[in-house]
Amino acid sequence: MEVDTHPACQGQGLATAASAALLLACLDRGLYPSWDAHTRQSLALAEKLGYRYSHAYPAYEVAWTP
Repeated sequence: MEVDTHPACQGQGLATAASAALLLACLDRGLYPSWDAHTRQSLALAEKLGYRYSHAYPAYEVAWTP
């Protein structure tokens, strides 16, 4: 999952509300919503929603231009 909030709207709980709704929709459909925290803010949001930190691992970001 990835949730982005427009900078002008951050700090209003929008990411929390949207993420919670998406998690519940997934669970209602028997899907496991996997969360991969790319930033500390994402980790904090995931933990707020009930996820627990497991471990860090290397990740690479590749820029692609078609």
